[in-house]
Amino acid sequence: MTDNKKSLSSMLEQYAPKPSQRFYDRMANSPWNRKEQIRMFSVRRLTFSVALVLALFAAFALTVPSVRASISAFLGLGKSSSDIIIQPTGTVDISTPVPTAIATQPNATVEVATAQLVGNVVLTAHPNIQQVTGLAGWSVLTPRYLPEGYHFDSAYYDATNQLIYLSFFATRPLAGSDLTETKSLTLVEAKRNDIVPLMVAPSATIEDVIVAGTPAAFVIGAWDSTFVSNASEPNGGHMEWNWRNDLQVQNLFWQNGDVYLVLITDDVHVSKYELLKLADSIGR
Repeated sequence: MTDNKKSLSSMLEQYAPKPSQRFYDRMANSPWNRKEQIRMFSVRRLTFSVALVLALFAAFALTVPSVRASISAFLGLGKSSSDIIIQPTGTVDISTPVPTAIATQPNATVEVATAQLVGNVVLTAHPNIQQVTGLAGWSVLTPRYLPEGYHFDSAYYDATNQLIYLSFFATRPLAGSDLTETKSLTLVEAKRNDIVPLMVAPSATIEDVIVAGTPAAFVIGAWDSTFVSNASEPNGGHMEWNWRNDLQVQNLFWQNGDVYLVLITDDVHVSKYELLKLADSIGR
């Protein structure tokens, strides 16, 4: 028995295993020796961590009103530098065609559309719309839906400021009276958004919304205009626009291609949902 143990011990001492080249190749390619893979894994893990932190920061930022407002401005919302804007009277010019109520030229004429109630409307072929398109040099964007009771009244073009105005009116009986009230919806279009009414003031509270799948802004308030007399100025004075957050006027700002738009109304019977629905329907 002792001799067998000595023989086995002697045989093991003399055994010197020689691994094949395949063994060395497998060891070299083992996961713990793949430095490049380890680096790639670390980079991917770092990238994921950074992306997660940025996503959490963006979600937090959207809860801060001032940050949300700056995001809206970046997405196409014009914002004035002050709550008060001074505008020389020479830059206020309403060109034909204009609504009868504010006509400034004796021979101004207006094409008035037949009243269209809630539902689909087609205005692209209307003579007044075609006339304003010719004056502006770009296709007027028109709605295919109007809130209940509203109809298209008129369109006009401000040649000095290159603004298109579309007016829509609704007349309703006053409760408990034989009298009626008329409310308006105004759609303003332009290729620029650095002029009233396509701007909001710094003090305005901005709510981010969506129009036709793109970012938009909803604001309560209005620009209140006043003529300030000054004999030393051309035309005897200037216009001042003061932004007022206390006025219950709804404003919906958005962009369609290269055209900036704003819907404006003081009609409490028109909800934000209906304004968004109207805006969704606007196109060429």
